[in-house]
Amino acid sequence: MRRMRGILLAVLLIGGVVAAVVTGRDSEETGTATKTVRMVIGSEKAGFFADPDVVKALAAKGCTVEVETSGSWAMEGLDLQGYDLASPSGRAPAAELAEKHEVRGILPRPNAPGGTGPP
Repeated sequence: MRRMRGILLAVLLIGGVVAAVVTGRDSEETGTATKTVRMVIGSEKAGFFADPDVVKALAAKGCTVEVETSGSWAMEGLDLQGYDLASPSGRAPAAELAEKHEVRGILPRPNAPGGTGPP
């Protein structure tokens, strides 16, 4: 169960990175340009983004990732200006962070029974 949760979380994070890259592109950028995505994540996700296969896969899509780790509840106190993505580890800290930064709508979640993720 724990491994499955990790895999689902990884899929969600990659989706968030891709969404950040797609929405953050200027129309003047070329397809070969590299986009740097800055994110603050829970430390449990740091190993995933440091994995050479993940780095290579993101680079193949034109992405580099700059990661800063933080405790999930501590993220609420961070100045997130300049970050493309913040990903705490739990629902409650994510909801608090979304409320503080006036995120509207349903927060994306992994594809799970009853989840809001893509099919």
